[in-house]
Amino acid sequence: MGRVLKAKDNDLLRLVAYKEMSEEIASNAALASKFYAEAQITAQLDHPNIVPVYQLEQNTDGMLAYTMKLIKGKTVEDYIDEVKEAYQKYGKKKLPEEYSLEKRLEIFLRCCDALFYAHSRGVVHRDLKPENIMIGAYGEVYIMDWGIARILDDEQDFSDQFFKTMHGKLTGSPAYVAPETITGDPIDARTDLYSFGIMLYRMLTGRYPLFAETPYDYLREHLVGVPLSLFQGRRDVGWDEELEQLVASLLAKEPADRPASAASVRDWLLEHRDEILAAAARGPAEEE
Repeated sequence: MGRVLKAKDNDLLRLVAYKEMSEEIASNAALASKFYAEAQITAQLDHPNIVPVYQLEQNTDGMLAYTMKLIKGKTVEDYIDEVKEAYQKYGKKKLPEEYSLEKRLEIFLRCCDALFYAHSRGVVHRDLKPENIMIGAYGEVYIMDWGIARILDDEQDFSDQFFKTMHGKLTGSPAYVAPETITGDPIDARTDLYSFGIMLYRMLTGRYPLFAETPYDYLREHLVGVPLSLFQGRRDVGWDEELEQLVASLLAKEPADRPASAASVRDWLLEHRDEILAAAARGPAEEE
């Protein structure tokens, strides 16, 4: 949809993230309206774990742009890589606190809060993945990039399917997209929960829950594949049968078989967090 630059607010003397349209988007009225909608949707999601929008404007070339809080930190994707490296370097028993299972669950729980809030406002993100979640320098957590978010009660025609978007590109990320997005079936808040299930599995294990090597493989696995045995060989991250059932339910092919909301996922994890951490402390340390 555009490009993001680091910029300086000359009035308030602060650094900001500045997102402006690409020339390709600006030349297409329909796509330009999507950029405008992205700015509006993000600005209306007023939550501590969603990046705040400061201002919408036209740049010197006449293209729309908006400014956001500049997050100094790393993506959850980078964080997952660091966790894997820390496991290899220190082992489970000497793992630094910032990479502990408790810390990973805390990050995920904050994401659940933000997602439940967005869904309560009728907004589905549609592109949840570790690359689109930032961890700030002081531990803040932000869901970013609402560029293909959908307002569920919007009167616009949202019948576009995975391979038939207006600009000929994929809508969503192949490794995380829910089955109903691929088939063009109706979506709702549970579409995001499917992506969340894959992200949670990766945050706990460092691996993907599906066998795939190419984007096409991922699409096929989302539709007909069977998730890896979630519990097998992962006692070191505190998994038990109930936790396996939670992740498996998030990855259910049918939306009706997934949890009802991000809040229900959050509440379950909060209720069972002590048991999960205790199980992790008891279980054998199995290195990657």
